[in-house]
Amino acid sequence: MILKEIGEIKIIEWIKNNFQLSSKNVLVGIGDDTSVLRLGKNNFLITKDLLIEDVHFKKEFHPPFILGKKSISVNVSDVASMGGTPLYALLGGGFPKELEWDWLEDFLNGIKSSLDKYKIELIGGDICLSEKIFISITLIGRCKKYSMRKGAKTGDKIFVSGELGNSSMGLELLISGKRLGEDKIADKLIKSHLDPEPRLKLGKYLVKNNLVNSMIDLSDGLSKDIHNLCRESACGADIYLNSIPVSKELEYFSKYLNKDKYFYSIHGGEDYELLFTSSKNKSDKIKKISKKIKIIGIIKEKEKGINLIKDGKKIPLKPEGWEHF
Repeated sequence: MILKEIGEIKIIEWIKNNFQLSSKNVLVGIGDDTSVLRLGKNNFLITKDLLIEDVHFKKEFHPPFILGKKSISVNVSDVASMGGTPLYALLGGGFPKELEWDWLEDFLNGIKSSLDKYKIELIGGDICLSEKIFISITLIGRCKKYSMRKGAKTGDKIFVSGELGNSSMGLELLISGKRLGEDKIADKLIKSHLDPEPRLKLGKYLVKNNLVNSMIDLSDGLSKDIHNLCRESACGADIYLNSIPVSKELEYFSKYLNKDKYFYSIHGGEDYELLFTSSKNKSDKIKKISKKIKIIGIIKEKEKGINLIKDGKKIPLKPEGWEHF
């Protein structure tokens, strides 16, 4: 059997089942956006993300400075979904010997730009020779309270921050030949893909004020990440198609390309918005935070499955977001 036949989720589940945690200091282990360690009186968050050339990014699409920024941002997004504050980073990198120094210098300046923005200190790492560019970031944060994917309750409203699908449409436009700065309408979508903005302040606010029961950042796409959240929470969900927030720019290019706008908003990855659930009686408080936060569904019992509500009909929602294998 090859990895393509097994799939990413089953690989992670095997690791989770075969590497049992025994330390009482580990409050959250494998299966969430970050791990949580209790050390003394502090809760520390630790997360890692990889960005690999021709898997996560194309060198010809992604300016090195912006790629450096994104390398940090995607990790900050994980900390945001737990309600924490990022503090320290470790940088690992593999680079071809023929890579231009100007490229690497711009990339490292992009790393520094994001670290400065979020007041994160680079405390170490490693570099090595690689046939393709390989980026590994470990981020360490801290929190008093934290959210998890686990915790959604039947009857919870399902919320998202921001608009969905912009990043995946931005990638499609890059593949088609468009570049940042060439088209004002396309720029918002392309920038969403190249230079995402993690919802750090929102995540911290939601957790601090006890406004969430569960939360995850949307890195793999709504259809996959709602499955991730529901699997950890042992629940089902109904997602209302017409309630999914879609930008005017995405609508424009969907019509231009003669494609379904909801394909991008449901299955497109790398939006790095927050997907979270909260009890009905807290909905009004959440709506007052920002007009960009929308209710897109409701948590159901596990046996009712995960469904898309379209024109009053329930359609099973399959996890068709980003899949490595």
